[in-house]
Amino acid sequence: MFRRFPFVSWDGTQLSAGAWTTTRGPELRPLVVIHGMGEHLSRYERFAGDLETDGYQVFGFDMRGHGLSPGARGDAPGIHCHVQDVLEFLKWVTNDRRLVPDQVPVAAHSMGGLIAMLAALDSPCWFKSLFLISPYFRPAFRPQAWRMAAARMLNRVWPTVALDVGLKLEQFAKDRAVQLAIRDDPMSHQKMSARMALQLIESGEKLLQTSERFHMPCVLVHGEQDTISSHAASIEFSRHQTRIEFVSLPGGYHQIHNDAGTRPQVLAALRQLLDI
Repeated sequence: MFRRFPFVSWDGTQLSAGAWTTTRGPELRPLVVIHGMGEHLSRYERFAGDLETDGYQVFGFDMRGHGLSPGARGDAPGIHCHVQDVLEFLKWVTNDRRLVPDQVPVAAHSMGGLIAMLAALDSPCWFKSLFLISPYFRPAFRPQAWRMAAARMLNRVWPTVALDVGLKLEQFAKDRAVQLAIRDDPMSHQKMSARMALQLIESGEKLLQTSERFHMPCVLVHGEQDTISSHAASIEFSRHQTRIEFVSLPGGYHQIHNDAGTRPQVLAALRQLLDI
């Protein structure tokens, strides 16, 4: 059963959060999900349903500028706001809800993966483990020159204005049903502000060059045919992170957790990480 509830974050902003609850199993097994760019928590209903059979309760929230949370679509004062929101939510799940003593496993997709990684490097004490699905380090395509020029100009004069990132439905998933679900979802969007776009690119490149290490078990799964987030960048990052297990999925697109051909492999890797 899914229910929505308000979550007051670190700066007083009230975000829309939610949880899929289950009565299976003798004890509560929490998992936090961090969604990607243009998504929202409700897009993970099937993902949560798969984990319900294992006794997990899946928690998450709509990022600022996404879903039912406030803010201009695709915008936030900075990527640090998303990072702090994740950390505040983990504190709420572990402390206020008293679900686990001090740590919780986190699964994150695309831009959410980048944000979760930044949060884990900042405050690893809140993470039991980290499961990254098609995380963003750099785009799998070369951004059009005019879009980059427009983003830099707008970042100087109007940083909050959002542009359409120009992705095609066929880039997100191989299954037509998944593509149509994205198209017909009134809360899905492809908007990103100039300041967020530039900070996303900068943060991804910095992570690829960081010498900091993850201090929790981590699995990174990435489809080899992802034309949104770079598969090669995930390989590059995994090579110098000794705690990261990299799983490459031949034929996988960007939403490998939704496509029928790759869903079983993604869930198998997650269950192994969670010791199910």
